[in-house]
Amino acid sequence: MKRKQVMILLMAATFAAGSILAGCGGSGSSSASPAAASASTSDADDADDTDDAADEDLEEEDAEQEEYDAWLDALPLVEDDVPVEDCITLGEYKGLKLTKEVTKVTDDAVESYAKENLGTDEVTDENATVENGDTANIAYVGEKDGVAFDGGTSDSYDLEIGSGTFIDGFEDGVIGMKKGETKDLNLKFPDDYGSEELAGQEVVFHVTVNSIQRPKQITDADLDAARTALAAEYEEDAVSVMQTDAWEQIKDASEIKQLRKSTVDEYLAQLQVELQSWIESLSMTKEQYLEEQGYTEEEYNKEMNRYARDMAVENLLIEAMAKAEGISADDQEYKDKLDKLASDSGITVEELTEQAGKAAIYQYIMTDRLMNRVIGYAEVTEKEVEPEDEDYEDYDYIDVDDSDVEYEDLDAEDLDVEADDADADDTYEIELDDEEDAGEKNN
Repeated sequence: MKRKQVMILLMAATFAAGSILAGCGGSGSSSASPAAASASTSDADDADDTDDAADEDLEEEDAEQEEYDAWLDALPLVEDDVPVEDCITLGEYKGLKLTKEVTKVTDDAVESYAKENLGTDEVTDENATVENGDTANIAYVGEKDGVAFDGGTSDSYDLEIGSGTFIDGFEDGVIGMKKGETKDLNLKFPDDYGSEELAGQEVVFHVTVNSIQRPKQITDADLDAARTALAAEYEEDAVSVMQTDAWEQIKDASEIKQLRKSTVDEYLAQLQVELQSWIESLSMTKEQYLEEQGYTEEEYNKEMNRYARDMAVENLLIEAMAKAEGISADDQEYKDKLDKLASDSGITVEELTEQAGKAAIYQYIMTDRLMNRVIGYAEVTEKEVEPEDEDYEDYDYIDVDDSDVEYEDLDAEDLDVEADDADADDTYEIELDDEEDAGEKNN
């Protein structure tokens, strides 16, 4: 279940209070049941070319990041609150050439969107059986040679039938079961399964169906609503990408000479507060968190300082553009947006400022205002593009003894992060889901 949303005004990288370190060399952890399917050898072979290309892209990105980090670290800090002109020479921001690529709304995408958002109804018919496409809430115990193996047990797990989440035969075995029925599934783990203890082994899963959820019937009105909503999402996505492109063009055209130390310190302090809050939400100490991420105190401080410097650069760009446009945090439009931001978050302006920090709030509101102007000044070419296929690859195993765990970095999906506005530096709504029981393939 999702907790009540609370808008946290930090830039895109700030939600990385939990992931900023993981994205720079540390490892985030994830868990899955041995019942979860693993990628086959043939699938891995087919993906070799794609993997090689992806590796090359990552190497290029890493090299660019290292170059940027070195430049960032070398920027001098000035103690005095010097004029913005002493810190930055603003590049041209009017007349930019931008492309707005809006995804085509297809019938298939509309139907999928409608299914996703309509949800399911609980099946109440006592004689109803699990069908393909249903979500069966199940309890199960996996045994090998009559002994339950670690990670193969759950009292309540929502299994979407047809998703291919568990090993071959598991979901097929649940099809046809009634609510309250218990059944033994005699199955065999794949020979190339990641866990040596289970690879190629015959096991028995004792499965009980707790309840059955079935997708709601989609009406024409549902499809119409889905089409409208999806078109709006595609439009927002297109604007987001375009604004990010515009911002990068302006940033590349500008010359950063020095940073105000006071600004760097403010961002650093705010990040420390947010990171500490994140760590406490994990019921960990800072030392435990750094150890899990594979970071020393020195490396941690370096990454935090680098982040704060990056935000100070963004702040200079905003301040210089705001001065050129004749807008400020003292005008009525800013105050109106601040009030709306607090109202939308369900808190007061004072609470919002305490939670997010004055600098982050300023950066968000002014970026939004400035980007609207920049897009208005730009030469925009609109282009319709075909939707990308959502191809969810099979993910590898998690070894049950944790001796050979494969990790994945924490990403936006893990946090259920939704961009509230169309810009990479915009505010995000962060919702933390209650943890699911072990068993689901990691997407």
